[in-house]
Amino acid sequence: MPSKLYDCRTETYFNSKEEQLAERKRRDNVSQKIRYWRKTYNYDLKKSDYDEFNKYVNIIKKVYKLHDFIIMYNEKKKSISKDIMDTYGKHYEAINKGLEIQAYLKTLKKIEPTPEETVEKDKFVIDNW
Repeated sequence: MPSKLYDCRTETYFNSKEEQLAERKRRDNVSQKIRYWRKTYNYDLKKSDYDEFNKYVNIIKKVYKLHDFIIMYNEKKKSISKDIMDTYGKHYEAINKGLEIQAYLKTLKKIEPTPEETVEKDKFVIDNW
């Protein structure tokens, strides 16, 4: 039987109960943030993405709705369509912040909602009627 201060997930021994609880609290905090970010911003995140995403989360809060626009936007393009110009004008500050991290945004994968999850808000669905 392993010691009470042994953590089988990380395969480490702790010196005290307080140290073990602090590590569990940190691990739970990371898991909760990733769950929240996945639900709120619809990005496919894993625990390995935590540090990088956490560094840019203040910008991502402002630009996640414009993700597709920022990914396809090219500053070097000479001719810009009217639709692109309208979107750029409405969200000028957010887009400029997003362009700073455009390379990172390209690495993020969006979660596509499944048809079962998208139900109109006005309708009430009853199963096994």
